[in-house]
Amino acid sequence: MLTLLLVMQLAVPDSIYSTPGLRRLISEASVANREAPVALAGYRARLETDIAIMFRADIDQQRQLIAPQEHAEQLEQVETNLNWQRSGAEEQRVIGYRSQTLGASISLLSVLRQPWALPTLYGERLRFIDIEDSRNKPADSTGTTASQKTIIAIHPLADDRDSVYKFTGGDTTVTLHLAGREIHIVRVHVEPRVVPKGGVFIFRGDVDLDADRKQIVRMRGEFAIIQAHPSWRTRLLSSAFQTIAFADLINGEVGEKYWLPTYQRLEIHVRSKLATDFTPVVRIITRFRDHEVIGPDDPPLVFTDTGSSRQKLSYAPSDSVNAFRAWSAEIGAAATDVVASDFDDVAPEEWRTRGAPRLDWYAQHTTDVFRFNRVEGLYTGVAAMYRFRDAVPGLAVAGRAGWVWAEGTARGGVNARLVRDQWRGSARVQRALASTNDFVPTLDGDATLGALIATIDDIDYVDRWQATVAAARKFGRTGAGLVSFEIGPGYDQTVSRNVTHGLFNRNPPFRRNRIAENGGYMREFIGLDFHPNVSGELLEPGIGMGISYTRGDGAIRWQRIDSRLIARHVDGPMTYFSRLEGATVFGGVPPQQVIELGAHEGLPGYGYKQFAGNRGALFSAGLLYNLPLLRAPLRYKLLVLPNVAPTIGASLQAGWADVTSQAARDAIGSWGYRIDRRTGQPLRGADGLPLAASRPTDGIRSTGTIFLSLFGGAIGFGLSRPLDHSAPWQFAIGSGVL
Repeated sequence: MLTLLLVMQLAVPDSIYSTPGLRRLISEASVANREAPVALAGYRARLETDIAIMFRADIDQQRQLIAPQEHAEQLEQVETNLNWQRSGAEEQRVIGYRSQTLGASISLLSVLRQPWALPTLYGERLRFIDIEDSRNKPADSTGTTASQKTIIAIHPLADDRDSVYKFTGGDTTVTLHLAGREIHIVRVHVEPRVVPKGGVFIFRGDVDLDADRKQIVRMRGEFAIIQAHPSWRTRLLSSAFQTIAFADLINGEVGEKYWLPTYQRLEIHVRSKLATDFTPVVRIITRFRDHEVIGPDDPPLVFTDTGSSRQKLSYAPSDSVNAFRAWSAEIGAAATDVVASDFDDVAPEEWRTRGAPRLDWYAQHTTDVFRFNRVEGLYTGVAAMYRFRDAVPGLAVAGRAGWVWAEGTARGGVNARLVRDQWRGSARVQRALASTNDFVPTLDGDATLGALIATIDDIDYVDRWQATVAAARKFGRTGAGLVSFEIGPGYDQTVSRNVTHGLFNRNPPFRRNRIAENGGYMREFIGLDFHPNVSGELLEPGIGMGISYTRGDGAIRWQRIDSRLIARHVDGPMTYFSRLEGATVFGGVPPQQVIELGAHEGLPGYGYKQFAGNRGALFSAGLLYNLPLLRAPLRYKLLVLPNVAPTIGASLQAGWADVTSQAARDAIGSWGYRIDRRTGQPLRGADGLPLAASRPTDGIRSTGTIFLSLFGGAIGFGLSRPLDHSAPWQFAIGSGVL
């Protein structure tokens, strides 16, 4: 009988460890990581952290293979000194701070109430982010307190790991060469094995171990609370929105003895099935440097008054923070050098790029299921996505279909996309309401919110049928470059305004939609892009550029070249930014290809698409100087606001549009006259004649602005005036750069 039982045990696979060797490895690593080495009494280090709020936006929804790019909405950079000792005492002290933001906001330090840096990866439990003060609060079964959220996770190497986790891998070895030595790294994959009744905070992902010393070199994966029986409210909310926490924790060898943190990336994503290309992200990236190890015989570390908390986030005096200048990196450089999709392989199963094929009712854009504009009125639809995943890695097919209530017609499409390493391929068939706007600001989305609430719709549309095949390839060391090609037939049809107003602000009504030329064509496109995420209008630093050539052959004919050059750079207290875009159309100029400029496109002080031509350019540039005043964040009890940081600056906006062909004159003339939206009558000039809907600029039109901004650009006050003709200064107030 004993022999039979032994045979049965050997025949049944281990449900926790994929191999006996892996069981031994994890057991040895658990002992080695249970607590910090005795010789490591503590350490101090300098930390520089980028804290960012990121969002996604399309640079061109008409192009298939330019994925939505991430842009920074708020940036904070924090310099801290970290003291940690083996007893568990830890202090992260803020000694430098600066911020940039696009609008009124609070500092994320308001919720980061305790140290966000993980001083070591040793121990039985692993802290993700403390976001509230936990003193004198009893912990519940998840390891959190009444005033905390997602704090303590069961460590994959904890003594009680077998009650939660299962382990695979352990047979992949990478060799690092450091100072003439070889260090062998083994990767282990960790997954939750059971779901405890009360729920627990867990880690799911990969753990890299020093194969010789069994120390953790890296942990990368998802942190999540799993529950056996989530409430109906939790299930309902997660069906539309999910909040997912990720971490990439990298250790480096210090003194050839200890693996201590050198880089930590913590992220919180909000993902929605209603818009998979919409992923707001809170990103915290910390780089450690200047480690100083404290031994048992060295003088102990000096902490400020830590009270009853073993972990403390403290602040140096305001005058010290105001005087800090020793930044090692440009604000936002670390946060914008990575993307949210880096974690797709360790995301929850439904968002993961690997696994069994699955069909989901996903919409890539919210507008795939709901939108409102002056042509369609209300559009309602459904969208789904079938991802082949392991069956055909990188292949997905998405479809959408809906009804346009004001027009009484259907629109939708099907798109198949294949991604393989640096290559992308796509095939699409669709009928869409396409925008004809030029030089669209990065923050501009569809018109739904403004149109529905305030009767504002500054987009002109064309009904476009398309079938397109596309291919693209990334290039460059970081994959920042992209060359792409598209070809396929299309058909454009003009559309009219079908609704006159939204829910409120009914007068004036919507503008009339500008007419387009009807007809079919074969469209070819080739483009070259470099750092397309750099917008110039927002906060991400760097240089971006692009150039493309498009042509149409058929009943509608045109050729078009578009180009852009964008830059933003922070150098100490100075910030420089510029954006230059240009386009030219030749070989035929249908109205939907005419280049249009006005206030909405970046020429303040001028009318709606007041200027047009078959050649055009738009330029903006600015210089900001951060005064050496009030640079410390403002703290009042639990609230932290960005520093006042008064900044003076100047900016220039200029535009040019020209007509060089009769076809362009005819196209612009087809739009008729500028209409008074309230009366419906043509607007007239000083000579009593009707004003053309659009016309060439007759030279360069420009506007200059001088301003003072506060709170990292959250609010600004300025004076603006045209520079191309005599006019009085005008007062302006707004957010960001005026």
